[in-house]
Amino acid sequence: MVCADHGHLEAPVARRHRLNPADVLPFLRYPPSGDARIQYFHTTDEKSGNLREHLERRLGEGFLFLTAVEAVAEGLFGPPPASEAMIERMGDLVAISTGRDVVEYLPSGGAANMLRQSSYHSGLTPAEMRVPLIVG
Repeated sequence: MVCADHGHLEAPVARRHRLNPADVLPFLRYPPSGDARIQYFHTTDEKSGNLREHLERRLGEGFLFLTAVEAVAEGLFGPPPASEAMIERMGDLVAISTGRDVVEYLPSGGAANMLRQSSYHSGLTPAEMRVPLIVG
């Protein structure tokens, strides 16, 4: 039996984005979490819509922005329903790369290492979502 992890997708330098604390912390209760192609944001109640607009301008069209409830309803994390704990962990806004774009949140004093990579996973392309399995 042979099994592999999901695929990677190259991210050209122009498609690599960085978020610094000044970019997003005024909107948030906690720093963002997630990885290069999916970020989770826990917003302050009054700034959820403002963050979505800010990220759309800041990151461009390479990301899909959904509430956690919308992402679950679309089946992006498996068939609904999702547990309340899962929705809480995802936060209020989810940014999901629709292709080659990636984003790194760089906390103050953090080392900017992640965006040196040329290939990333966690996207929505079929090559990234399908896991090869060969049984002999």
